[in-house]
Amino acid sequence: MGYLDEFNVLVEDIDLYQIYQGADGTPAGGMCSAQENMVYKNAMKFGLAEEFERRPYKKHTFTGEYTPWHNVAAKQEAKRNNEKVHNCLGGDPLTSYLNNALVKEALHISASSAPWSDCDNINYTILQKGSLWIYEELKGQIKMLHYSGDKDGVVPTQGTLEWIDHLDRAEVSPWKAFNEAGKTGEAAKQVAGYFWQLDGLDFGTVHGAGHMCPQDEPARSYQLIVNWMLGNPIDPNWTSEQKEQFI
Repeated sequence: MGYLDEFNVLVEDIDLYQIYQGADGTPAGGMCSAQENMVYKNAMKFGLAEEFERRPYKKHTFTGEYTPWHNVAAKQEAKRNNEKVHNCLGGDPLTSYLNNALVKEALHISASSAPWSDCDNINYTILQKGSLWIYEELKGQIKMLHYSGDKDGVVPTQGTLEWIDHLDRAEVSPWKAFNEAGKTGEAAKQVAGYFWQLDGLDFGTVHGAGHMCPQDEPARSYQLIVNWMLGNPIDPNWTSEQKEQFI
């Protein structure tokens, strides 16, 4: 077994999109079996009979199939052994809704079109040249914000910071925390994330969020993104000096 295979086995019961949350939205456990996943998927996509009772949908949870190449080795091994594997598909209302015949007709989607899926393998060419160049091309042309959930194990904050460091941008405004808006008392002191401004690129973290920030922490994500878009201080309670630093 190679190192990657060993790693995949060790983390197969962890939802890497939200590392402190189980795949069914609970703190731990409750994993769906590979057989359950396949039955749910076929039932929702092709209208086949469901052999298991569908697990209930929970607000702000997700299927985890946004990057189908993730954990492939562990999933394949689990399927061969009929073992449990993370990323429940059961109870996903969006897939069921968008594959409904009436909805497809209302959206002018052909009945013969392929079933909708939250993620599909796209045939594209991977270039040796990474995406750092586009940030240089767009510098000074558009306002840019990159944000990251600090509990994301798939595209972790540390990895994002490493490629941002490779841009070698001058710091415009130093790191500073922003607290969750609209709170009072001790709750108003809760750190909602951090914000950093470089020459031509801003970066923010969303505390408590995983891969899908607005899904995991909607209020904190809204506070960061909308205030940034409007040019308002991310935290209305920043000091005068901190607000002056915000550009």
